[in-house]
Parts: sequence; C-alpha cells; structure tokens
Amino acid sequence: MALLTRKEFAKLIDKDPLYLGVYISRKKLIIENKKLDTNNIINKEFINKHSSIKEFKESEQKQEQQTAGNEVNIGNIDYVVKQHSLKLNSIKLKKEQLEIEKKQAKVMPVDFTIEIFNNYMKGNINGLINDGFSIIDELIEEMNGSFELKLKYKKALKGKFNETIRINHESISKSIIEKANEYALQRNW
Repeated sequence: MALLTRKEFAKLIDKDPLYLGVYISRKKLIIENKKLDTNNIINKEFINKHSSIKEFKESEQKQEQQTAGNEVNIGNIDYVVKQHSLKLNSIKLKKEQLEIEKKQAKVMPVDFTIEIFNNYMKGNINGLINDGFSIIDELIEEMNGSFELKLKYKKALKGKFNETIRINHESISKSIIEKANEYALQRNW
C-alpha cells in the first residue's frame, strides 16, 4: 500500500499513536525512516490482527494470493527463501546485540531492577526500624514503663513501616516500568 506516519497508521487501525510505541519497541511493528510500510510482512500481520477494516484485509489477502501464484509460476522460490533467511539473520543479529548490551550492563530486565530497588529500600527501612526500636526502649525505660508497653509501640512502629513498604512497592514498580518504556522508545526498540 504505502508508507504512513505513526498518526496515519494509528488512524488506519483506530488506535492512539502512543499505543504504537510499545509495539515498535517490541518489534511487533517495523518502522523505517520514521514511516511504517504497510507492505512490510510484520506490519501487514499487525494490521490484520488489530484492524477493524475488512476491506484492507480482503484486498491484502487477494494481493498475497496473486503474488504467491506469480512466484510459483515464475520460479522465484529461491528469492523468497533468501528473503526469509535474510530476515532470520537480521533477527539473530538483533538478539546477539541485545545479549552484548546485557553483558555490558547497558540493559537490565525491569523485574530485576524492581527487585534490587526493593531490597535496597528494605535494608534502609530495617535500619530505621531498629533505630526506632532503640528510641522506644530508651523512652519506655525513662518513663519506667512495662515490657508490654515496649512491645506495643514496637509492634505499631513495625506495622506502619510494613504498610509504607507495601504502598511504595506498588508505586515504585509502576514508575520503574514507565521509565523502562520511555527508555525503550528512546532507543527505538
């Protein structure tokens, strides 16, 4: 068909242009020179899967059937095989590049990052809790309070900190995932 901008392509499939960024980063859509080619095999599959336009699907199927018939009649099977092997090689190269970037610590899995951050925060919170326990011990001793009173305040302090950890874990996880998506869009994955 044609080369389309993100906005035009999004309009074709009735989606928001920002919606396409995730699929481009995951290589579910192929973008070349800031344009999306509707003749690209991967882009065609995406349109067929996400489009509600039946005419586009039918015309593309007819065109593919005609092309497939011509290829068999002309004898261009070698050409088709070579194209597929080139695509396979490019996918392998991208995978190898990603592995190299992982080894160079340029790329980290989001779940690993969240786990590291949570462990860091738990260490800090545990330090604060221990300091809080020490303060509670000193205050209760100065007031000649009972052991049960110490336990009551320690339990309350620990409960509040655990609630804070739980709440912050959810918001931090979301923010890390958002940052990872922004980074992927900048890298044009």
